Amino acid sequence: MKNVLINIDGNYDAVEETTNQLNELFKGTLFEAEHISTEFNTVGGEKIQLNAINIFDHSFKYYFTFGTAEYFPYQGGHVIVKAKSRYEAAEKFRKEFPDYQEGFLNCSFIYSEEEWKETNMKNSVCHEIII
Repeated sequence: MKNVLINIDGNYDAVEETTNQLNELFKGTLFEAEHISTEFNTVGGEKIQLNAINIFDHSFKYYFTFGTAEYFPYQGGHVIVKAKSRYEAAEKFRKEFPDYQEGFLNCSFIYSEEEWKETNMKNSVCHEIII
């Protein structure tokens, strides 16, 4: 999961409304907005309220690689699929590239982001990204 913190100038209610609007916009995606409000005292004793919005990306990257078999959609290279799980990634991949034989994904291997970093294929051609 990755996130971005956005500092917002405005009062609590305005930032809360912006957060709600972002979550409406993000509906059906892997993103989520969270309103963060913190009060603290300055050195001079003045109370200050900080309002910010934290945006989370709940997706992970999965890498689907291809060998040289002619029934694969591509010969060599890979496709990246962003999903919450390996299972969800496989289902998204299947929608784009149906199984070449029932129950067999139309690729050679699937790697998580962590597994991908350990391969020697990091410089292979990325044919497309499925979100």
